Amino acid sequence: MEEGKCNGKKVILFDGVCNLCDGFVRFVHKLDSDNQIHFCPLQSKTGKEYISAYDLPNDLSTVCFVEEPNYSNEGGKSFSQSSAALRIISYLAYPWCLLYFLILIPPIIRDTVYNFVSSSRYLVFGKGKQDSCSHVPGLRKKFLDLGEDDDDRISHQVHQPQQIPPSYPHVYSFPPHQYDTSSKIA
Repeated sequence: MEEGKCNGKKVILFDGVCNLCDGFVRFVHKLDSDNQIHFCPLQSKTGKEYISAYDLPNDLSTVCFVEEPNYSNEGGKSFSQSSAALRIISYLAYPWCLLYFLILIPPIIRDTVYNFVSSSRYLVFGKGKQDSCSHVPGLRKKFLDLGEDDDDRISHQVHQPQQIPPSYPHVYSFPPHQYDTSSKIA
């Protein structure tokens, strides 16, 4: 992360193995009509740099949102827990952006609900593979921590057909589902 640049990126920092977080990232990507939000797992090297640079909680139980410095926002802003979720929602397409009015609820109430969901997310939604949503074509390029090696690894995983053991001849092998991210929700 280069200091001093005024690029104004908006970055969601999330738990890279949480299925609920994975679904939220896919949801945001689909509704980010201005294509301005980027993603970064909290566990990654870049994620740790953001945590340090913006003095964010080093805790996988919270989503964090960073608005990097730009000319109207010189110092940059960071949010966590319910404030981060609501700030992210404010950037989504209509009608979802209207949910930002929930910011009027006192933070202690919002964060209590957020913490309850956060503490039970693995139990209810489970854990997945690290950065599984980065395998979605179109979404992969919005991840900040994917280098060329990661792109090759992910590309290989996405296009490699699944191997079926010979003892199961009645099971068919299909390549992973290719998501169409080019269409917008009407």
